[in-house]
Amino acid sequence: MIRTTKFLMAIALILTSCSSVKPDIDAVCEDLGNSRYIVKWELRPDDIKGNVKIYVSEEADNFNLQNPPAALCPISDKICEIDLAGRPNVRYYFLLRFKNKYDYHVATRAPHVKDGSNFRDLGGYRTPDGQVIKWGYIYRSGELDEISSAGLEKFRSLQVKTWIDFRDEARYTLPDTLLGIESSHHFPINLIATSPIFDRLKNETLRRGDANLFMQDLFLQLINEGKYAFSQMFDLLCDDANYPIVLGDKFGKDYVGFASALVLAALNIPEETIYRDYILSNQYLDRCAIHIDHTTCSTDTQEAATALMTVRKRQLFCAIRRIKQQHGSVLQYLQNEIGLTPEKQAKIQAILLK
Repeated sequence: MIRTTKFLMAIALILTSCSSVKPDIDAVCEDLGNSRYIVKWELRPDDIKGNVKIYVSEEADNFNLQNPPAALCPISDKICEIDLAGRPNVRYYFLLRFKNKYDYHVATRAPHVKDGSNFRDLGGYRTPDGQVIKWGYIYRSGELDEISSAGLEKFRSLQVKTWIDFRDEARYTLPDTLLGIESSHHFPINLIATSPIFDRLKNETLRRGDANLFMQDLFLQLINEGKYAFSQMFDLLCDDANYPIVLGDKFGKDYVGFASALVLAALNIPEETIYRDYILSNQYLDRCAIHIDHTTCSTDTQEAATALMTVRKRQLFCAIRRIKQQHGSVLQYLQNEIGLTPEKQAKIQAILLK
């Protein structure tokens, strides 16, 4: 009888300790337009009962939990639509509080800056040890030259302090002062091969296979040709006074795609997550942004233009494979060639991870 009692007490202690372990939480947020959002979540184990409170803020790390939540619903629903009517040109952040004890921050991946190009947040990605990149701290983007007045209002709500531009000299323009950016840094990556490829596109002598090979070779060139620019970028990332930061180039997919991959690697984000972020450009990039007359050019030229504006995992994969062959790992490349010392890496992680 005594043994049975001790056994039951041991089981009770185990169950009690297990119930206090934070569940594994994933959540995403989608912008439906007109200040309407859908928040979806998954918890593991998936049989957790109770409610989720959803709080909303215009500041990434500042939620007034004294006010009533914007929504309250059962955890088992796994989805909630929220209507924040009245301020469509504001960036919102969401705090999900499960069972009054487990918090999770989420925001839309792309804040929908009207007429912005491929603009999105690098927040929310998780490291293997459970840390998360803070939302609203570091963005990646194409050029900001065509942002409309509505887009300006949305962009200004992000309170961006620093713009880092990798465009070559021929394409570079200073950001509009109306964007409210405090500091702009131009670290041009001038790859000789880029001009001839666009000349061939205009002359209608470029073919899809040539375009695919060009994009793959471009990323291999960036390993060496982009070292100075990426070194300067990481120096700026080491100073918390520079945030929020936007990394930019013409379309926000090539130089910025490589730069973003390096930043995510420095934050210990898994490689497959890095690839997923890279190919998201296919979702957010306007493929008609490359200027050709589709009504008069040949089918071959249209296919070549589409290839130039399409992001493929293989482009980045080949570059990372080359880096590993030459340096053993991406982190070793960052240390040996980019100058990202362990001390600098630790500073950036302290700023961007939580």
